[in-house]
Amino acid sequence: MLDRTTNTKIPIPNELFEKIGKARINGIYCKNTIEIPICPFNYLLTLKAIPNRVRDDFDFILLWLNKNYSIEEFKKYLNKCNNIKPFFDKCRRISDKSYFYSLPKKLITNQRFDLMKYNAITKKIDEIREVF
Repeated sequence: MLDRTTNTKIPIPNELFEKIGKARINGIYCKNTIEIPICPFNYLLTLKAIPNRVRDDFDFILLWLNKNYSIEEFKKYLNKCNNIKPFFDKCRRISDKSYFYSLPKKLITNQRFDLMKYNAITKKIDEIREVF
């Protein structure tokens, strides 16, 4: 898969097709519960780690704050990309306080970013830099 905002190839691992996860959700327009395929959490995080768009920066922050995050698994997926510089560019962007706090205002959302979230994200950025 090619991210056009950074011209970075993001590989789709075979394991995604071998062990397709399923989730049951309530449809918006259909009152019945439906089953949908899902990808591993840390792969989704990787898909949001590369693109250089405001929406992806915002989504990436929310995902990265999730308790399902695994630094080892995320690093494994990220290292398969042909270029991880866009990820470190994203880290620089989101560690800038004014940019970080401006993200929810740039999008239509009720989500707010506070100092606690900012500190958690900058801590994760420091941790990831240590393993690369």
